[in-house]
Amino acid sequence: MSKFCCYLLILLLLLFFVYYLDNQKVVRELKQQEKNISEPIIPEKETAEKQDLRQLLEKYLQSARYSDYQQVDSLIANRFLPEMPPVKGEIFISQPFSELHQGVDIALPEGDIVYAAAAGKVIKAAFDEYFGNLIIIDHLNGYNSFYGHLSEIIVDENYFIEKEAPIGLAGSTGFSTASHLHFSISKNQKFIDPEELWKQTEKTTSLN
Repeated sequence: MSKFCCYLLILLLLLFFVYYLDNQKVVRELKQQEKNISEPIIPEKETAEKQDLRQLLEKYLQSARYSDYQQVDSLIANRFLPEMPPVKGEIFISQPFSELHQGVDIALPEGDIVYAAAAGKVIKAAFDEYFGNLIIIDHLNGYNSFYGHLSEIIVDENYFIEKEAPIGLAGSTGFSTASHLHFSISKNQKFIDPEELWKQTEKTTSLN
């Protein structure tokens, strides 16, 4: 047998061996795919932390469907509902809510601390020609609260603040003749009487 024939035979054997190996690789891959398809997908075991987060989210989503805040969990509703007066102690209203005066004027000495009626985002903290130093808080539920005539603003716009957090000091800036706080609440862009939401209405005293 010539050398050429020997070389040709060796080459054919090598080609056959390579083909055999490739064929076995394809067979193994097909079997693995069949196994993956036939085996059920077992979800990752939920950790206790994930369960707590999921339950909290479900609770929040469920509570968000209610329009009556009395039916919503107090930890969620009360935190963002402006149901408390923006000042501490006894409240003296110098001008009540009316169609022409869509808010209440609370008599306060200059420098008294003014508090956020509920948690929310500060969407305005700047000087207004009529209301002087003015703060507006969006409570993220259709309610906005307004704090006017402040002598000083101590929060910044776009800040998230908690309920009862100090936000400013009472004063007489803007169109005002004496130190007081003009306080308004709007619900879905319509002004409402703040006293309807206040829990401690028995502490409210009118000066009229």
